[in-house]
Amino acid sequence: MTTAALKKHQTYFYDEKGNPVMVQLDLRNKALREAYEDWMDAKEAMARENDSGRPFDEFVKEYSPGFESR
Repeated sequence: MTTAALKKHQTYFYDEKGNPVMVQLDLRNKALREAYEDWMDAKEAMARENDSGRPFDEFVKEYSPGFESR
């Protein structure tokens, strides 16, 4: 997505002093929505970067009773 396309689908909101305080994105635009979802996925991945995780078998036991991994 180009910068021009991004600017077309965003709206800035300002406080009483004229300072920008938030931005609204028009998620009806598919390309912008996908870019936003990718950004959120990347933020989540970065937040989990140092998680220790857990073994797959342990996950399966908790979320898929009756399923046995190979």
